[in-house]
Amino acid sequence: MSRISLLRFCQRCFLLGLIGLGILYGCSNPAADQPGGEGSTKSSGNNSVDIGVSFGEGSVQGFSELGDTLTTPVMRGSFAIAVQDSFLQAMKQYRIDPENQSYFLALATATTATGNFREALTLYAEGVFKFPEDPRVFLGRSHVWMQLRDFQRAQDDLEIAMERVESATELMDYHAGTDPDGTIYREILHQRTFLHILEEEYEDAAGLLSELLEFVPNQASEPSLPVLFWAMIVSQQTGDDSYVNDALAMAKTHSEYNLRSKKWQQASPQTSLWMSNPAFFNQNSALYADLFALFAGEAEPDALWNRFYPADQTTKELLHHGLAYWHLYFGREEQAIFEWQSIIDTSEVPFGHLYLLAETNLAKLRQAS
Repeated sequence: MSRISLLRFCQRCFLLGLIGLGILYGCSNPAADQPGGEGSTKSSGNNSVDIGVSFGEGSVQGFSELGDTLTTPVMRGSFAIAVQDSFLQAMKQYRIDPENQSYFLALATATTATGNFREALTLYAEGVFKFPEDPRVFLGRSHVWMQLRDFQRAQDDLEIAMERVESATELMDYHAGTDPDGTIYREILHQRTFLHILEEEYEDAAGLLSELLEFVPNQASEPSLPVLFWAMIVSQQTGDDSYVNDALAMAKTHSEYNLRSKKWQQASPQTSLWMSNPAFFNQNSALYADLFALFAGEAEPDALWNRFYPADQTTKELLHHGLAYWHLYFGREEQAIFEWQSIIDTSEVPFGHLYLLAETNLAKLRQAS
């Protein structure tokens, strides 16, 4: 793995905590209270936490949808140093003030960034006990359950997270303080939509995507191209191909699409993409505008790769997904399988929403054949 790729992946992991999306969650499920991995959380009388995180040990975390063993990523060089430094700093702050919610979430984020999800679950068991009303704890644990391929527990935690947000909003103090722009609420909708797609519950996913399209933060006048794109894909899976034309029509009203389509061949690539989670939704609109151009017949696959090359891992995975669904739309299943298999074969670390989606799609197609 190149130095640049490692740094970008580390940045992606670290930004999960910085942007307040509450990505790493606690454990309200009894199973989460069981020790996991090689370094479990230990609570002392002063509520401090000591986690023996192992870097590069390759401990087994779970099994993929394809039946492969999921192990803790081997971390080397600058990546390992950055992750370890982030973890040690977060643990130090939490020990100084173990009742501080921000410090707890930072420690959980840093622990999850190491890929030691069993240890993160054990840590979040304490988080559920300490901060039972904070939706970010359950939102975060849902993310961990997803990485362990336990989709039902992930959905259960998202339901609890939504209840916490709605309850706090009724008290008129939550959105005014912790979530003034609805970021946490929107992230819960993102995660629930993604899980419905993984479990092939496309009607439910379509309903949540419609809600997301109507959820307009900061009075934005243009449709969200990422949400609109996945609404189009979900509609395809339900058999409603007519929505493709509707989605294209809506996309063409977006200024980013018009900018790209007018000078598509000459426009410079934009690779400064959001590194937040899920990358499934939070990418820069420019990349999604190009995927719409592909569906509209205004772009060719090779041209997309040329525009975004060299690309970080998240960008490459999203391009593979876009091409796969494009091939499926025109009945080219073998080409779609090739694109998803490319994600599995080339991914630097087998975690993340887009990797999960490729994995489940491949498992579904292989089972059907």
